[in-house]
Amino acid sequence: MSQLRDDLVFSVNANTGDCVIRDPQTQQTFEFGQQECYLLQQFQHSVDLNQIVTAVNTTYQAQYTIEEITEFLALLNDWGLLTPVQPNPAHSTPEQAAHHLPPFTDKTAASDSFIQQPNRWHLFNPQPLLDWLHQQLLPLQSVAFLIITPVVLFGILTIVLNWSMLRLDLATAFSHFSIITRLIFTAFTINLLSQLGHAIIARHYGVATPSFGIVFILGLIPRFNIQLIPTTALIRHARIKLASVGLIMRLWLLGGAGLIWLITRPSGHLLATASAELIFLISINLFFTLNPLLKGDGYRLITAFGNAPEFRARSFQALKQQWFGAPSAITRHTRYHMGHFIYAIAVVLFLIAISVFVTVFIGHWLESRFNGTGVVVLLLLIGYVIVTLLRQHHYQQRASLKPTDSSIANLLSHKTTHAAQSVPPHLITPPTQHTRSKYHLLRNSVVRGVWIAAIIGMGFIPYPYEIGGEFTLFPIAKMQMTAQADGQIETVLFNGGEWLERGTLIAQLAQHRQTKDVAVTRAALTAKQSEMQQLLTTPSIEEIALAAAQLATAQLKARYSRDETQRLETLFAKGTVSLQKIEIARAVSDLDQRMVVEREAALATLKTQINPHQIAIIQADIVRLEAELTFYLEQLKRTQLVMPVTGRIVTMQLKNKQNDYLEEGELFAEVEDNRYMRIEIAVPEFDSADVSIGANVTLKLWSQPAQIFHGQVKDIVPIITDKPYGQVMTVIGELPNDDRQSLKSGLTGYAKIAGRTMPLGIAFTKGIARFIQIEMWSWLP
Repeated sequence: MSQLRDDLVFSVNANTGDCVIRDPQTQQTFEFGQQECYLLQQFQHSVDLNQIVTAVNTTYQAQYTIEEITEFLALLNDWGLLTPVQPNPAHSTPEQAAHHLPPFTDKTAASDSFIQQPNRWHLFNPQPLLDWLHQQLLPLQSVAFLIITPVVLFGILTIVLNWSMLRLDLATAFSHFSIITRLIFTAFTINLLSQLGHAIIARHYGVATPSFGIVFILGLIPRFNIQLIPTTALIRHARIKLASVGLIMRLWLLGGAGLIWLITRPSGHLLATASAELIFLISINLFFTLNPLLKGDGYRLITAFGNAPEFRARSFQALKQQWFGAPSAITRHTRYHMGHFIYAIAVVLFLIAISVFVTVFIGHWLESRFNGTGVVVLLLLIGYVIVTLLRQHHYQQRASLKPTDSSIANLLSHKTTHAAQSVPPHLITPPTQHTRSKYHLLRNSVVRGVWIAAIIGMGFIPYPYEIGGEFTLFPIAKMQMTAQADGQIETVLFNGGEWLERGTLIAQLAQHRQTKDVAVTRAALTAKQSEMQQLLTTPSIEEIALAAAQLATAQLKARYSRDETQRLETLFAKGTVSLQKIEIARAVSDLDQRMVVEREAALATLKTQINPHQIAIIQADIVRLEAELTFYLEQLKRTQLVMPVTGRIVTMQLKNKQNDYLEEGELFAEVEDNRYMRIEIAVPEFDSADVSIGANVTLKLWSQPAQIFHGQVKDIVPIITDKPYGQVMTVIGELPNDDRQSLKSGLTGYAKIAGRTMPLGIAFTKGIARFIQIEMWSWLP
């Protein structure tokens, strides 16, 4: 422990027991009471605090505690009356060893025991890496500041002006990031970069950084941590710079994330979603970091500017003294402002509110998902956190270290901490000299110029620009096999997944009704056709020929009889034949004429025996029956489920559908021809002019990130589609699927379409140029 300086002038009043101490260096005089004087006499030698507490309580019947004696020592230290003394392990008692860090005798063992703390895992010593980064970044600090600062300002302005769009993307980000994912994402971005920033600045001022590790906040939340141990007191400027570097890093991240989000948003990149999530996380982080009620960078920056590094500790001491009182040795020399009390009360209320909110939120979440078990888990978590805080407090008491939530806390005080006094010698590095020679200035200028020239030169390298976008795979042909008739599935010949030719029978529906309809209709058609044939063949040709022959015979006989009658009448006129003979001839002629008329009537009757309208009716019936037969045959054919195209049955377990009943139009199976795959690429609107038909396409699937596929652009959809992240143009490509197995319908990934060759600087700054030409242009009145 510390003891009084040897050069102090110490005088005691024998009557009252009071004493006076004069500091020969500052010529200040300090007056103390009887009990204080007794304590000062004990502090003249290095004695264990437990012995001092026991002695003063026994002598004055007091109730001093080790914490109160430690507060009195802190007052003496603030007045500059103490001198630190390193503990000697050879002469330390077990009680003394409990209040000091272990001595560093062995180099490795000393380092390990020094950097290991409760709830912290040491990983490696980052000091060589930090020194190298410091050397590389130091010449570029002014250039980086001039470049990054405007970018940050534009990025923050972009977030403010596009807040409505950002809210939509945050809703998408919330569905992508879980609580665990957010913790990991925050650790590798905000936490890691801010820790590196602190450590690099710390190395700039010669602060030891012996350990890079992981600390567990409240024993649960992992965070990267670089342990910073000051070996000398830091000047005010250094403390301000060290306190502000974390805020600057967060603001840089916020502005950069805003620009990246706006530039990549129209392309639908996952980077845009990650940037939106980073903006949200940085905003929450800034709320807690800038909050002076928490011991973060905001509080440290304020106290560094106000040159009051112990303001928080003094505020709690004031509140503790006000509520619980303190010995006169403490109260006589302690002066607190009202601001100390207000700040301490505000901190207590804020911490209580945050604790209650977090506890209620976690409890509600656990109870809604696990019911009573969730409540038990919450109680276990609360108990674990309390035990962790008590263990940490016990460790800090034993190590004589103040509680701190960051390794930079001790750096922001005026004096070197006890931990710094115990740093192993091999971990101490002298501070970097701020005064540089002309050689160093010239070297830094040359390095800066080389970097700038290299960056400018790289901008002119030819670069094959590629247009990227998310894609979805579809088969070149895909059809649904649906039931074309109602019926029960009687037979299923394939189970699914087979490659079959077009027209192959897959399943058979029940066809009893369709078979009956075909048979009945076919029989009716045959009957009608026979009836038509009968009508068309009645009377026969022979009958008509016979009737015509009989008519001709009758006509010939009538002509002969008529001629005979005329001849006999001539002879009768000459008196050669008798009257009786002529009368007989006339009778025969009349009978033959009547026979001709009868035969003509018979022939006419025979020819008009079938009605033409009856034939037309039979013909109409035949046409109707033929149409019905065609319909029933088609219905019978529809009971067969066949492959509509050559391809693969993608519906599995088809045989389980046997004996199921299908309604007409109900889906039975899906079939696709995936010998070639159709690619639908969502190209951002701003890159649509660089896409051409026939361009080569390179693709990577999310399911097969190590394999590259190659295709070709076949068509471009003539309209622009609206997506949640912006306007896109759909580009149709074609990709061979030789084994018919690697590429499957519905797979997604990212595709790059070959574009024109352009300088590297133009290719990688197109987004920034578009931001300046459109976004910033839109800001102008």
